[in-house]
Amino acid sequence: AQSTPLCLRLAQEVAGFMKSESALCEFPRESAPLLLILDRWDDPVTPLLTQWTYEAMVHESFGITNNVVSLKDVPGVHKDLQQAVFAVDHDEFLREHIYSNFGEVGQAIRKKVEKYQEKAESNKKLESIEDIKNLLSSYPEYRAMAGMVNKHVTIIGELSN
Repeated sequence: AQSTPLCLRLAQEVAGFMKSESALCEFPRESAPLLLILDRWDDPVTPLLTQWTYEAMVHESFGITNNVVSLKDVPGVHKDLQQAVFAVDHDEFLREHIYSNFGEVGQAIRKKVEKYQEKAESNKKLESIEDIKNLLSSYPEYRAMAGMVNKHVTIIGELSN
């Protein structure tokens, strides 16, 4: 297994302490104790034992500060998404799925993406002045939906990696 920098530093400090306090750390060779240092940041078991909500996973992976999730370290993220608002007051999808498990959130965002794609396709069919009027009247809702879908697809994509 590979050592993480934190575990390696701790192991070095313990080894240094054992050398400096050798009188405290004298053990017979045949029964020398073993110190195993585990980094819980890379713990593959605990998530299987506890059911994580969408909010808990986002908080654990990215951190949530004042209802904002920082995605600036996500490779290829658009600059508009580097600071994403993560508040139920401003996000219908989040309000519905903040306490859902990861599988449920994945299915729900897939449905939202499909709905968004349908809306995008219907906006391409501009055959009359009436169609253009309808597009312009629904444009703010369409833009809000695009932003919401993009934000949650980016977050869920990163949680999947």
